[in-house]
Amino acid sequence: MIRLGKYGRKIKRNMEENHPARFQELVENKTIVDRLLEREEEIINRKHQIEKELISKYPRPVTNEFLVRARYNQMIEMITEELLQEDIEEII
Repeated sequence: MIRLGKYGRKIKRNMEENHPARFQELVENKTIVDRLLEREEEIINRKHQIEKELISKYPRPVTNEFLVRARYNQMIEMITEELLQEDIEEII
C-alpha cells in the first residue's frame, strides 16, 4: 500500500475541505492517489529549493551552541512551511 507523506496528507485534507467536488472527481476516476503523490513530490522538491535559497540568504550561525542552531533550523523550517502553504492549497 502506498502511503502519503506529510504534504500529501495536507493536500488531501485541503481538497476534502475546500474542493470537495474536485476531490470526489479524482476519487471516482481512481486517480486521487497518483495525483496526491505527484503533487507531494513537487512540493518536496520546492521545499528543498526554498531551504537552499534561505540558507544562502541567511547563512547558518557558526557556533556549537545547540539552542542557537535549533532556533536557526526552526526559523528556516517556519519560513519554508509558510511559503509552501500556497502550493499545498493549490487545486490538483
